[in-house]
Amino acid sequence: MFTRRDGTRIESIKTSFAAACVKAGISDCHPHDLRRTCGSWLIQGGTDIARVARILRHADVRVTAKVYAHLRTEDLEGELEALTQRATGT
Repeated sequence: MFTRRDGTRIESIKTSFAAACVKAGISDCHPHDLRRTCGSWLIQGGTDIARVARILRHADVRVTAKVYAHLRTEDLEGELEALTQRATGT
């Protein structure tokens, strides 16, 4: 996710990230928090769970589902409405 100006990957950003957080006045924030935020925003934005797993480079989509699936509820609302309609005959 993080690269140098020439496009090569930065192996560890911990020191630079910590310094940037201090400079910005942000406490208790870690690089992994950005990863979690990215995954959360993708799911909440409607991105398919399998695509999120690929973006986050999870080896198994079940890991992604376990961590992020609870954030996506829009599809549940439609299903519950359909169930209600079937139950009431409307």
